[in-house]
Amino acid sequence: MLSQTTRTASVPARRCLSTLLSLNEEFPGVPSTSPASKSASKPEITTLPSGLTIITEANAYTSTVSMTYPSGSASEQAGESGAALAAKHMAFKSSATSSSARILYDLENAGASPFSSVSRFSSTNGYTCAPEQAAGLLEMLSTPSAYELWDMRDARAYAALDKAEMMQTPETALSDIIYAAAYGEKTAAGKSLYQTVSNEGIISFMGRELVGGTLVATGVSDHKAFVAAASSAFASSTGGTPSAPSAFTSGESRLPAATPYSHVAVAFAAADSNAVNAVVKALLNAGSGSSVAGFTAEGLVGAYGSSLAGDAAALSEDIMKSISSASSGNLDSAKAVAKGDVVFGMEGSSAALASGLAANCGMGPGDIAAAIDKVSVADVKKVLSGKPAVAAVGDLSMVPYSRDLV
Repeated sequence: MLSQTTRTASVPARRCLSTLLSLNEEFPGVPSTSPASKSASKPEITTLPSGLTIITEANAYTSTVSMTYPSGSASEQAGESGAALAAKHMAFKSSATSSSARILYDLENAGASPFSSVSRFSSTNGYTCAPEQAAGLLEMLSTPSAYELWDMRDARAYAALDKAEMMQTPETALSDIIYAAAYGEKTAAGKSLYQTVSNEGIISFMGRELVGGTLVATGVSDHKAFVAAASSAFASSTGGTPSAPSAFTSGESRLPAATPYSHVAVAFAAADSNAVNAVVKALLNAGSGSSVAGFTAEGLVGAYGSSLAGDAAALSEDIMKSISSASSGNLDSAKAVAKGDVVFGMEGSSAALASGLAANCGMGPGDIAAAIDKVSVADVKKVLSGKPAVAAVGDLSMVPYSRDLV
């Protein structure tokens, strides 16, 4: 027995393969000094037979899950004016299976932060949470509202507060009335977002319009698993119906207010491509002074500014100068700025990334940057060649009328 043990011990020890250094490993246990180059993740898109579009993007540390419906205040029908804004405040309220308190408890228990928003042409509900909770909370978005009387009462009260705040905030009021100037204040797209609605109007609008759309999830690496979970949660949903297109009428809207300031906006009909609109905005910023800035909004692109009432005429002239110089501006420089704005904006947070993916039909930052590179001078001139809409809020005594500007 002793001799056998001795013979065994005398056999030379062999090193396991796992202990040998790789030819590419310079220092054991230390990260490589020549790491592989980074590559941007690409959004994955699936459209269900029902028409529901699902977009996932893995490039986020937290997850934001949002459902964007292609219906906003422009989709309101007779008797529903103000329903889209009230519907924003009906998000995460009582459903057929859970009370408002239970829904909020479950969201908080999962560490999720809910949000909702509305505009002329879209409505969005969603939540931000840890990636492992993203699929498990989908029921919060898919379950129809129970339309409890107290929930609708509260929603209408919150909508009234939104309207009061809008009337006290000139910039918000300007953002509202620019659509009246662009589309006509009596049209679906031009009428104010901030109106009073009945319970019946809320029910009919939500039941007809908030039925399907685009589901976006950031921070989700397993696209197939999320699609399976979404397919189950939204089994009864259908694809959303976009708002009917509205004709851009190039009008004017003025709202006097008791303030020593004047706020002026000039807007054009936006291009179908968000890449073109981003470049136009960058050109407007490059050709404007410190008091003027370019902007983009759903269906619109233009420039706006604020000044003391006595300087309103000069402000309006500066806005028009920025527009006239944009067509001949440095396109390459504007493209670089536009790419920076879009890419850094989408990479700022998981919520910003989700919003950008929904607004750009699943195009990631890399795809949008490539689209911006293709924008031409002709694309810019096409946007800025039309007659613009003009809106003004505040002290209007020195604000020129649109006929004197264009």
